[in-house]
Amino acid sequence: MTDDSDYSFVVWNGSSKGSYSNILRSLEQNKPVKVYYDSIQKYLPSEKVTELDITFIYRENNGYTASEVVKHLQNNGIERFKRSQEKFNNDFIDWIEEVSSVV
Repeated sequence: MTDDSDYSFVVWNGSSKGSYSNILRSLEQNKPVKVYYDSIQKYLPSEKVTELDITFIYRENNGYTASEVVKHLQNNGIERFKRSQEKFNNDFIDWIEEVSSVV
């Protein structure tokens, strides 16, 4: 859809992955994009239609999946999380207990 358009007009609830992806594609392709954010029932100001701001809204509404968390940890050199996902669960519980004891 974005590839075939000159500009994008998106009505978004902040959680739709398809709308989120269309907004990001429009930005990547330097196409004008207007976003009506249903949660506030207003258009987002153009200075707030950036990859960072749109991603913040999306994550605020959806959080991260477990596989995204694992991928992030693996890609950022955190050695204890580079093992299998099965082992990840045990390590994660250990880490939570470790952090809890520090607080």
